[in-house]
Amino acid sequence: MALILGDIHGNLDKAQKFMAHKPEETHVFVGDYVDSFAATDEAIYETLKTCIESDAILLLGNHDAHYLTDPPFMCSGHRHYMQKGLNEIFEAFLAEDRFKPAIVTDGFIVTHGGLSQGLGNSMRVGKDVNVILGKIEDEWKAYLETRFLRKLSQPRTPRKIFNIDFSRGGMDSFAGIFWADYRSTKLYGVPQIFGHSKTPKHDIINVGNKNMHHFAIGCDNDRRLCLNTKTKEAEDFG
Repeated sequence: MALILGDIHGNLDKAQKFMAHKPEETHVFVGDYVDSFAATDEAIYETLKTCIESDAILLLGNHDAHYLTDPPFMCSGHRHYMQKGLNEIFEAFLAEDRFKPAIVTDGFIVTHGGLSQGLGNSMRVGKDVNVILGKIEDEWKAYLETRFLRKLSQPRTPRKIFNIDFSRGGMDSFAGIFWADYRSTKLYGVPQIFGHSKTPKHDIINVGNKNMHHFAIGCDNDRRLCLNTKTKEAEDFG
């Protein structure tokens, strides 16, 4: 089993209490460690450090990816004066495979934003979550291996996992795993867990049905709930 937590955004107390909850179990952060309307620069650095030094599995969110070298996109909340420092941290631990685009656990595909139907259909991967994960990892690896070869005058090679659709201000016909929003995006028909988008009353909700679990774990910065993948229930870690 795994315990899955939504967006962090510099909330050190939230990260620490999550890791202290059932420490014997696998913990997973779905990204967005940085950028915040409330947290100080120091808190953001300390929170990111705490997450990296933990035993948790770390996924990347859109607010993390725009600090990479030759980022696939830019989004609101970027602290330009922290670019150099955060870039060095993310790149150093990216090289050590500390950050991942997606994982599979207990039959769920876990991403930052969710797997949209458009992305799933375009990848032609069927319903096996391990096959889906392999395709996402291939796209991610291709991005990492080619980004330094691009001249500034050349356009980026399109990668579907980075797509931004109209609901999030982009121009793509469907969203990628960093930008899908369950409130406006039709999700692919496989069990999945994701953060990124707000949930009603800050609860963890199943936006699928009894046979198809699509768990939105949300992005509320003050909430103290995580999802247990074995029981498929929310747990309060206080």
